[in-house]
Amino acid sequence: MKLPPGGDIDLLMIGKTGHGKSSTGNSILGQDLFNCSESGESETSKNGVGWAEIDGRTIKVVDTPGVCDTRNDAASVDLAIEYISTAIAYCPEGFHALLLLIRFPTRMTEEEKTTIELLKRVLGENILKSHCIVVFTYGDVFYRKMAAKETTFDEWCKRQVGF
Repeated sequence: MKLPPGGDIDLLMIGKTGHGKSSTGNSILGQDLFNCSESGESETSKNGVGWAEIDGRTIKVVDTPGVCDTRNDAASVDLAIEYISTAIAYCPEGFHALLLLIRFPTRMTEEEKTTIELLKRVLGENILKSHCIVVFTYGDVFYRKMAAKETTFDEWCKRQVGF
C-alpha cells in the first residue's frame, strides 16, 4: 500500500505504560528506532522522536512515556503535562494526528477518563474530535480470545460501553 502524495506527517503517540507505543512507532516507521520492552515495565523514560522517508514523504513519530498513567495525583498530572508539552515541541507547527494507544483488552476506568480530560485541558477541548485516532494494540491477543467466539473486531467495538 502506498501513501498518497502530500506533505510531511507528524504523529504524536500517547498511551499508558505497556500499551505498545514504542512498538507501534517502530511499525509505522518500518525500523527499530524506539526501545521496546517485552515485560510490562516502561522502556521509555523520556520523549523520543523518529523519522522515516516513506513514499517520498517524511513521517515523524513522537513517542512519549506513560503519559496516561495519571493515577489522579497532582505529581502524576504535572509529569503528564510536562511530557505532553515537551512532545509538542518536537512538532512546532503542530501534529497531524494524536494516536491514542489502547491495549486490548482495556476497560474504561477513571484513570482513562482522567487522561482524556487532561488531554482536552492541555491540547484543547476539541482535540479528540479534530486529531485523535484510537489505535488498539495487542491484536494477536484479540484474535486468540475472540476466535472461539467468532466475533469480529467491528462487532466487539459496537458492544463496548464507556468509551
